[in-house]
Amino acid sequence: MGLIRRAAAIAAALLLAVSSAWAEEGTPAVRFTLSADLDAVQYPEAIRPYLEGLQSLLDAASFEGTLAAADGSFALDAAMLLGDTRTQGRIYGTQSHTGIASPLLGDTTLSVNHLSLLEFAVKGYNHLGLPLPGVALLVPYAHTSALAGIVQAAAPWLTGTQEVSHAELHALAESIAALAEEDRALYYWLEAVGLATESGAALHELVRQLPAYVDAAFPNGLSVVQDDASLRWQNGEHTVLLYQLDGVTTTLEIALTDLLELSATLRQDASFATGSLMMNSPILNAVVSFSLPTALPVTFPFSLHMEAECPVTGQPVQLLLEGEGRGSTLVIRQMKPDLSRTMLTITATLEPFTADALPAYTPETIGGVNILSATGDSLSALLHQVRRPMLQGLYDLLVAAPPVSVQSLMDALEDSGILGLITDSMMGVSSEY
Repeated sequence: MGLIRRAAAIAAALLLAVSSAWAEEGTPAVRFTLSADLDAVQYPEAIRPYLEGLQSLLDAASFEGTLAAADGSFALDAAMLLGDTRTQGRIYGTQSHTGIASPLLGDTTLSVNHLSLLEFAVKGYNHLGLPLPGVALLVPYAHTSALAGIVQAAAPWLTGTQEVSHAELHALAESIAALAEEDRALYYWLEAVGLATESGAALHELVRQLPAYVDAAFPNGLSVVQDDASLRWQNGEHTVLLYQLDGVTTTLEIALTDLLELSATLRQDASFATGSLMMNSPILNAVVSFSLPTALPVTFPFSLHMEAECPVTGQPVQLLLEGEGRGSTLVIRQMKPDLSRTMLTITATLEPFTADALPAYTPETIGGVNILSATGDSLSALLHQVRRPMLQGLYDLLVAAPPVSVQSLMDALEDSGILGLITDSMMGVSSEY
């Protein structure tokens, strides 16, 4: 799980670097190549056997493709080059729905409804022990869909100077507590955060206690004060929330005693976005700082540094990325926290260009088989449908891949239970999952 999260963080840094380098007319797009160098020895011993195989695979493989995005739609066409093989795939759609097509799937298209992503991730963890919740939480829609109900409930007090009574705040807290049980997106978001932070049901309990917290902390309600540059929530002389926009700098501060202390700043100009975040809560304590490029070419070093700890377990998490630009080439390194070793290096070339117009994708036009809802007989039918092209493509990959990579993959599939799930489904045997 940790490696996937780190790779996703690196990918986010790459996409941020090209986002404002796209053309202003037509469909903005970028042509890219990627290669990676992984040092498995630098990772925790528990996952090292799997990473040794991945290290050999990355040494032998490279990636190339294009990414286009416009008006809420996107399309990623990518290929992995390994030996004499070229394995292609296309991922496309919107922030809420994604389609997946590949020669490995034959004529079949898969789809992913992101509204079900967290539920799938939580069940995958509970049934198979797969570390999916932390990965699913990297998808922005997982957060926007989960928190939409809370934002809607609080919307009347997010604008305009006004007084909010204690009764109104209490009703809001009760509404949020009810949403946490009735809104599936919010419920599974809380579950996923609990699993990802190893805090269990602590977050659910905090939400259930919100009405009592409001009664104790806001006996007289609060005041909302808005001017041209800021919005404040005041509890007497105490500022509970501050949102301020000063030129190119945005500030957010939240001070809820014993619940959440947060301070975040973001400054963005034509070339760089710099910022920081400090958060303390019963679920997660974190310090983040970053300086990331927003345009090409990248001419200055950039970095992202995160330190986090779950108070429930005391387990620390650290991520340190450093990067630099060399013309159209970006080099990003994941470093050991003490800077003594490089754990992972990704080298990318990025070339902006204008692509043909993208379709305005919708769930209906994406179509395909919703892979997150395929279980039992439907999963068996899907695997039967794609098994011939998939087995042929996988055979070619297995022949081209280093033997240690194949062994690591089989070990990971067997240890996770995925191998048994696939083989049972291919033979038409129902699985408990």
